[in-house]
Amino acid sequence: METILSKMMQKTDMEVIVQDAINDRGNIALLIDTIKTEKGSIKFGCEKTLRLVSEKHPELIYPYFDFFVELLDSENSFLKWGAILTIANLTAVDVNGKFAATFKKYYSFIKGPQIAAAGNVMGSSVRIAENLPELIDRIVAAILKVDGATYIYKGEVSSECKNVAYQAAINAFYMLYDKASSKNEIMDFVTRQLENPRAKASAAARKFIKKYSD
Repeated sequence: METILSKMMQKTDMEVIVQDAINDRGNIALLIDTIKTEKGSIKFGCEKTLRLVSEKHPELIYPYFDFFVELLDSENSFLKWGAILTIANLTAVDVNGKFAATFKKYYSFIKGPQIAAAGNVMGSSVRIAENLPELIDRIVAAILKVDGATYIYKGEVSSECKNVAYQAAINAFYMLYDKASSKNEIMDFVTRQLENPRAKASAAARKFIKKYSD
């Protein structure tokens, strides 16, 4: 009988693997244990499977919330970036207030040095705010700190990564603005990016201003 891990190694269609995890909670525990103990690349397939399950059935992954918080400290960037996305999905069923308790750690990625981690956090913020609207002003305040962030690319401080971060922040604010209290701060932040040298960032700023400017 094929196990979920053997299917993964045989490169079975991911939809089949995800459904196997949904159908059998024992498979979810197995995937978690594999990430903890396996040194090979299969752990990345396990992480992806759990992340996809969390999108459809976050209640199945929520019992392992603390494990994904631990992955935020992982030395492996791919596991860390995936955990950021999974935790955001789990806020849909966060009946125990676990996300609020890890808010500071989660949003610390905005300050750098990895643009991918910061981007995943800001890209997930709309979902988090929808699931936990009581946190929206804290989320906005955290994203505004991108001004003081430093991102490293190939060992050097990268202004282009900073501009990518500005674009991600504007995109998040585009969806959060209506319900945020600090509208003036957001508008000032976005207005400063109208002259951003990254075309996509300045375009995002223009789109925002067009929608929300009086």
